[in-house]
Amino acid sequence: MDKSSNLPKTSTFFSLIFLILLIYAFFSGLTVKFYASILFFIYHYIQHMWIAVIGLGIFQTFFMVPFRIINLVLSTHIKEFESKVESVKNQKHQQFLIKQSVKKGDPTILWYIINFFTQTISYISIGKLFLTDFYTIKLNPNLLFAFSKYPAYPIKDPIFRLPYPIPITTKDYGWGWVFIIWGLILIYKLLHGKLIKYYHRLPDIKKINPKTATLSYYLKSFLKNSTGFLTLFFVIAYILVRYYPQGWELRIFSGDVSVPNYTLNAITAIGAFIVVLWLNIPKIFKKARIARSQNIPENIIFSTQKQLFKDNLRSAALLGIGAYYITRLIPSAFELSIFTLEVISLISPFTIDRLILPRFNQKLKK
Repeated sequence: MDKSSNLPKTSTFFSLIFLILLIYAFFSGLTVKFYASILFFIYHYIQHMWIAVIGLGIFQTFFMVPFRIINLVLSTHIKEFESKVESVKNQKHQQFLIKQSVKKGDPTILWYIINFFTQTISYISIGKLFLTDFYTIKLNPNLLFAFSKYPAYPIKDPIFRLPYPIPITTKDYGWGWVFIIWGLILIYKLLHGKLIKYYHRLPDIKKINPKTATLSYYLKSFLKNSTGFLTLFFVIAYILVRYYPQGWELRIFSGDVSVPNYTLNAITAIGAFIVVLWLNIPKIFKKARIARSQNIPENIIFSTQKQLFKDNLRSAALLGIGAYYITRLIPSAFELSIFTLEVISLISPFTIDRLILPRFNQKLKK
């Protein structure tokens, strides 16, 4: 037996070293010191604490861009659909093979572990920072690196002011229209089983240029993906029919970043749930399309895709519930920073992703 085969690979070794250093930085207080320095560096030039908190959220977004790039690149990874499970018809055997692939120390698994620990330690460090009462008690100078100047007291402007639109007049079209629209959705659901038979007769997606996509391209995508959001369609239809907005008003939501704010706490918890689904569901569809292009059987794709949907829904729910209960005891500066990250994450598929990923892919091709 080759003893070298039992030794950890180079990637595993360096991943372990990185995790040890990261954990050391966390328990030694270096990660909290890092984020405190960034916060008060921004505050020194802006002199508005609530804006500095938002600035910290924006900084965190750009600081994690390398992780975002790797996650986007890995979204094309289809190890979940590998053809080695084609011959396995028993679901229990499929699950066994998936667990075995995890135990082998796959590079993708290593990356997800590193990403998980980095994200977790990062957000816990920000939370610990905002648990520090530096508003009424002077900040410990040792909590700042040399590049960040010590703040002058009292801390200025801790009251945040966030504008938001709200409908002031709505029109209720009544339950009659709700039932009609729900009926149409159910009819589509019933017809879907028949329409899907024509799915494979439509032109192949990969042969169509998205810029000149035909009706077949959109119909194919709609038939394949739409029924997964049936419940969501029911909810949206009800809201639009019973509370159709006809007039809007801009209002200001305000609070003190130095104390907990239960309303903002609930908003960020719901936002965490939405962001996880918003960012991960398109990746699942993308992986399925790539798997089909590699002629992996539909039954394997369907069962794996179904499991990925369940895992993402469970992860989103746990994250949202955990965020709601854990952050209720933390001053709302933490929620304001996280809320900033959530807003940026929601628009990232149309902004950061479009700016960074194409250029990164071009470099990889070179």
